[in-house]
Amino acid sequence: MERRSARLAALANPAAVAPAGWERSESRGLIVYRSPSGREVMVFRVVAGVTDPAAALADLATTMTNGADQITVSSPSSAGSLAVHDVEYSKRGAEMRGKVIGVRQSNGEFLTVTHLAPKTEPGLSARMTASVQKMAALSGGSGSASAATAAGSPAQSRPAATPVSAPKGRGPEVASVLFELSYKYGVGGAAYPNYELVALMKNGSAAKLGGYALDSVDLAAIRRQKSANVGTWQRAGANYRVRWGDGDTSDLKPTVGPPRALPGKSQLVGRYQAIGGGGNVALGGGTITAQVKQFNFRNDGTFSHSSKKTASSGAGVGRASSSTSGRWDLSGPNLTLRYGNGRVVRTTVFYSGSRKSSANFGRYGVLWIGGEDYKRVR
Repeated sequence: MERRSARLAALANPAAVAPAGWERSESRGLIVYRSPSGREVMVFRVVAGVTDPAAALADLATTMTNGADQITVSSPSSAGSLAVHDVEYSKRGAEMRGKVIGVRQSNGEFLTVTHLAPKTEPGLSARMTASVQKMAALSGGSGSASAATAAGSPAQSRPAATPVSAPKGRGPEVASVLFELSYKYGVGGAAYPNYELVALMKNGSAAKLGGYALDSVDLAAIRRQKSANVGTWQRAGANYRVRWGDGDTSDLKPTVGPPRALPGKSQLVGRYQAIGGGGNVALGGGTITAQVKQFNFRNDGTFSHSSKKTASSGAGVGRASSSTSGRWDLSGPNLTLRYGNGRVVRTTVFYSGSRKSSANFGRYGVLWIGGEDYKRVR
């Protein structure tokens, strides 16, 4: 641990990047600087084996926003050896701004710093711009000052999140929406089937829909977030074959599901719950995480949305929760959520066309809302 921290300190000289007077600490090979107020932090690390700087920064940005209620900006930029990923998001009522900066140094090592603070922190923009310029200086001159300044400008694009704020009529025309079936690990480490929505466009492109409304799919934003989530499609007999941006292919069957829009607004009225998480209990470990999200859509056009997260291990139990409300409207598969704070979110709602009615929940007892599957609860 001491050797790795000493190597990072010698390699990166974080003190040359962090503002004077900030408190320094080390943990698990990371060097952390925290502002006197404790509200702003910079985390330095060396990322090994980086061949795609944008992808490396996107992974760090995803880690930064884990558990976010809403991601409103996620945008990469690069110039020479310098790469920057800007993120703005809300989490438990706090509006946060982050900047992940990466630079390939003269010895080939890829150094990153994650600079994070509440958006209201005084002087934040100037300090973040300074962080970009100081990191560029560590590249041995391959990143120019003008390029660093450009990379430090505020980001404007929006990623595929759940759900995503997006203006109506932004995306290409959709030909069809299908399910891609895969398997993931959930609460405790148990495997479960995962149905991901894939939109096939009339122009021949394809995208994993995430939280986008069908009339607001932003292919460029999805590609910037993860190139593997955008590709091209063609017919393959009775099925569809998609070749993704990373070269992988998916064979999609139109009979899986298939995703269908609700026949009317009344079918959405009710309370729905999604349970997710992870851990290693199913594999003999002692860590478990669980997150419960809930939507309650009412006949009067109002809704509430809550999230509760619990993590348990030998070190103890941690909990976090959030709740929001507003008004909703449904047009085909496109759902509009108007929150009480003025934020407007447009996303999608689908059900499985092959699911049969049941006494407990009916045909619409499981819905895909914003790309996640929700089960109707009493």
